[in-house]
Amino acid sequence: MGRATFARPKFRSYPSTGGYSGEVIEVSFFYQMLGYPLAFEVVDENVVILPIRYRLEKTWTAIRPFVESERVLRGDPYSYLNTLEEFAKSAAKKDVEGMTLMVQRRLSRIG
Repeated sequence: MGRATFARPKFRSYPSTGGYSGEVIEVSFFYQMLGYPLAFEVVDENVVILPIRYRLEKTWTAIRPFVESERVLRGDPYSYLNTLEEFAKSAAKKDVEGMTLMVQRRLSRIG
């Protein structure tokens, strides 16, 4: 995956990443790409959301201010990681306990 170019150099040196901006970008794009099959109802949300919801939420919380700054610099609020934002918001509203119990019931039928 190629490196992204940002209008705001500060994003590249985000202190809590230890300067590993490439990894931050790759993780962000990874989560965004997981949101697309959900948006188009290609996969069951339980399959995607349950195993990653916690890390998705933490990732979005960490990068949100920088993403919002990037959008301002681009002059377009819909220009950068919007699917990731909506995916994170949607996942945060899910009933994780209910999803977990459903998976457990399904697995108990197999074994």
